[in-house]
Amino acid sequence: EAAFQQAGIVRVHDALELADYTKAFQGGKLPKGRRMAAITISGGAGVLVADELILQGCEVPPLSAETAARLKDVVPAFVKLSNPIDVTAGLFDREDMLEKALAALLDDPAIDGLAVLTASITGKLAERVARQIAEAHARTDKPIVVWTSTRRSVAEEAYAVFEAARIPVYPSPVRAGQSLAMLSKYAAALERIEGSGDAAPLVLSRPDVRARLAGRREDLAEFEATEVLAAYGIPVTPRRLAKTADEAAAHAAELGFPVAMKIQSRDIPHKTDAGGVKLGLNDREQVV
Repeated sequence: EAAFQQAGIVRVHDALELADYTKAFQGGKLPKGRRMAAITISGGAGVLVADELILQGCEVPPLSAETAARLKDVVPAFVKLSNPIDVTAGLFDREDMLEKALAALLDDPAIDGLAVLTASITGKLAERVARQIAEAHARTDKPIVVWTSTRRSVAEEAYAVFEAARIPVYPSPVRAGQSLAMLSKYAAALERIEGSGDAAPLVLSRPDVRARLAGRREDLAEFEATEVLAAYGIPVTPRRLAKTADEAAAHAAELGFPVAMKIQSRDIPHKTDAGGVKLGLNDREQVV
């Protein structure tokens, strides 16, 4: 997983993710950050997509004062001006509501991507909403993903609009949020890779460690193993090797209480089973 993240490789866990992420890339836009917003006509769907975005490492920031002011003149007076913004069923009555809400959020420099959650609208309304989203998508360099629970058979024209505009459409808010977050992760990986330039790969040479390991066939005791790791620049917890009770007490005082004590023997790979681990020792007497 870590190697994939460094290389900008998108990992998929099942066939659904493969299909979802492929659709997300078809939009042709990558977010410039991880700050996402959502417009919804379903409060519950807004919560679901926000939770998923946050779970996947994105931010769902509060609306800026300027964006909130623009939305105040668009949405019904009882709507809470928050992110996600729930435009409610007022969408059915005002033809320009979604268009203006889209513009307000996409114009906000603190928003990097947008999920539009249209729920179960059908027929001509679904087509009108799809066209407004497509027009907004054409004017922005920010990715837009859509969730609808409407069957294609009752919104054929809307689906055709989305497909022509290459806007990814998902059958659940969670999958929409997951795909938008994936684009953010991928964009961040590309930025890291581009920022690394032509730096030569790190080469570590520790002849003393190689000599110590040469010809070894038995297990390393834990203390030996951590010395090898530390020699190659891998962080390990601070530790000391003691051969007497007095040495142990002195080392413990130097490290600072509480300490853990573990028996070190190549013949005892499973220290706990052998009774060779003591945790939470709080003073010299306990260590001795």
